[in-house]
Amino acid sequence: MPKSSEASDLKRLVDKDGTGNVALFGEAPPGSRFTGKNYDSRLAKKLVVIAESAPASGRPSDATLETAADVAVEFPAP
Repeated sequence: MPKSSEASDLKRLVDKDGTGNVALFGEAPPGSRFTGKNYDSRLAKKLVVIAESAPASGRPSDATLETAADVAVEFPAP
């Protein structure tokens, strides 16, 4: 984001239920659906990182999906 205040505003917005959607990054099978259930975000000055996980197949536990989002939000900026 151009300014840290804008990044903070964005994070505040996306952290509220029903305010938007996370676009897929990478590959996901057709019909993949994100519900917002397994979501995390972090703010670092001008950077906002948003992560959400959902099963592509099988039946991963809620703990596995939540851990995936928790780990993904810590990835460094590209």
